[in-house]
Amino acid sequence: MAAFDGPGQGLLSFDSKLRPDQEVAVRAILDALCARPDVDGGRAGVGGISYGGLFAIRAAAVDDRVRAVFTMSSWYTPAGRFAEMDDLTRPGQYQHHGPDPAANMAAMTVAGAAARATAPLLQVYGGSDPGSPSAHAERIAAEYAGPVTTVVYPDGVHILNNVWNTARPMVADWLADTL
Repeated sequence: MAAFDGPGQGLLSFDSKLRPDQEVAVRAILDALCARPDVDGGRAGVGGISYGGLFAIRAAAVDDRVRAVFTMSSWYTPAGRFAEMDDLTRPGQYQHHGPDPAANMAAMTVAGAAARATAPLLQVYGGSDPGSPSAHAERIAAEYAGPVTTVVYPDGVHILNNVWNTARPMVADWLADTL
């Protein structure tokens, strides 16, 4: 297992911004990991929470090494979210998206990518998450080329922080069974 922040994520958001083609960064990480002798490149899975889930689907669409994908509180596209954000959340988006967060969000989508991804997909959503409602899961599942499993925790909030003790082990078990 390896975790990383891509452009625009975590501390990297001070020097870079989220990219609509973030799968480029995911592929670079896969290249580095699969080149290691202690890593079984035939059992590669990718996943992410929030934007990371969208990027994981896009990575699976362009990299046939991906054998499993999971997303948690993600989107088909975050287009339109910026205008709906509250006054406390909206200013922080400039750090992650650059000078025009609304345009950058509008450019991010799994449209066209989901139909090319064939690895099994696990989507996990919170029923109490207005920021990434489970309607996005339905839209993704309708276009996704591979098998899709969707789990909604009725009381779950964004990235399921309030039910992490059940949601994250469920994802880990699914990955272990799938890979």
